[in-house]
Amino acid sequence: MKIINAAQIKESEAYSAAKQEIRAIDLMERAATAAAARIAEISTPDTLYCVICGCGNNGGDGMAIARLLANMNRKVQVYIVGNQKDASKEFQSNFKRLEHQMKIEISLCNDADTVKISAAKNTVIVDALLGSGFHPPLRELEMEVIKKINASGLPTVSIDLPSGLTCDEPIASGIAVHCHLCLTFQRPKLNLLLPENEKYVPEFQVLDINLDETFMEGIPSQLFYDTAKDLKFLLKKRNKFAHKGHFGHALIFGGHKGMLGCIILSAKACLRSGAGWVSVYLPGRGENMLGSHLPEAMILSDPNPDKITSCPKLENFHAIAAGMGMGSDPETVNALKLLIQNSNGGLVLDADALNILSENKTWLAFLPPLTILTPHPGEFKKLVGEFNNSHQQLEAAKYFCSKYNTILILKGAHSKVIDPSGNLFIGTTGNPALAKASSGDVLSGMIASFLAQGYAPISAARLAVFLHGYAADLFIHSNSEQGMIAGDLIDLLPVAFKKLESYPKLEYR
Repeated sequence: MKIINAAQIKESEAYSAAKQEIRAIDLMERAATAAAARIAEISTPDTLYCVICGCGNNGGDGMAIARLLANMNRKVQVYIVGNQKDASKEFQSNFKRLEHQMKIEISLCNDADTVKISAAKNTVIVDALLGSGFHPPLRELEMEVIKKINASGLPTVSIDLPSGLTCDEPIASGIAVHCHLCLTFQRPKLNLLLPENEKYVPEFQVLDINLDETFMEGIPSQLFYDTAKDLKFLLKKRNKFAHKGHFGHALIFGGHKGMLGCIILSAKACLRSGAGWVSVYLPGRGENMLGSHLPEAMILSDPNPDKITSCPKLENFHAIAAGMGMGSDPETVNALKLLIQNSNGGLVLDADALNILSENKTWLAFLPPLTILTPHPGEFKKLVGEFNNSHQQLEAAKYFCSKYNTILILKGAHSKVIDPSGNLFIGTTGNPALAKASSGDVLSGMIASFLAQGYAPISAARLAVFLHGYAADLFIHSNSEQGMIAGDLIDLLPVAFKKLESYPKLEYR
């Protein structure tokens, strides 16, 4: 699913209205109907709705929502902020409709003091001040009203975007509505998916308003929101007469004294994700531990009992994941260098391998084409340097992938996969249960498994990110986020695969 910018959203609305032979005001009514229904669903009949409207189309949405809530016999107050002389055509039409709804108290506000937000505990603010058409900077009146909304401490539902936030630009003023829920339309916006904006929008829901999907998918964009619908068709069907040789041989390379569990978890995830064979190269003392915990894996042990000091022959492996719990002893650094030099592709680098790369950046030029790197934010900063916000981070990631012909997975909430062409695929699964040691080791094993099975590197990365997050979503359906460990993820992978295969019956998202 493509993510599009504000201008493209406007273009999509105009095209959809023309094709469906409806007016823009009718499309606005459709959006307001969806939003009003959701707001009513998550509140109670005695809720007082304080609807704060600007004078643009977002304010038009707000007035339509207010009218529809009043038609449900809900208590509604409307504050219209700004100069109505500058109002949009759709705003003016909805204002006229609102005036005929006698149950609603309407206040015209040219200063923040006239916005009298109720202090009652059952009040919900509906923020319809500014939407996706907003361009910075904020006007002083808008800024003061936003501060007043935030100071109220009341539950706030923002329509389309929290006021003060744009679709896809860094927030300049640092001032935006801190909503509790954002109801956005048809497609998520980039800024709803970035970590620094969590304080403004901790949760959002996408409401379908029947814009023309074929038109939207035809719009040029390198941003994608990876849904089950998109990824189901990447899964390869297994033939009846297939055998283990058809699903590749993966090598999991790493481990260090005191860090052997990482490599075992990665290898187990690799097997659970469908690789035909999995071999593990680890320090000598890990041989017995691996044999007892994962007898399905083949063992290649280093001569040194405590660390990696050499590299096995690589010609028989279709994919390699390296770096998990590996440490950075000088001999280990040299062994990783040999692995990179002798790998023919299908390479995943994680954890200590990334830290070693950040100390030896000349090696980046010698990575096999489409090597997959899986840094968390700290590891990424070591590779590319500092950045001030997620927009700068994403631009740095695109440049890095283009320069070194690599694929990056920027791990975190809404993990992001970037390819050398600058395409950015944003994850739709996962939750804070993943914020625990060895979750990333599981992900690396999964990627190696897909590579060994012959998936294209970008498909391997996208599928692994989705299924890894979805396994975590399955866990918290009946358990706490705090209680999950990396092994739970692996145990749930077969269920996650089954549910993706059976989409659209995907549950627990």
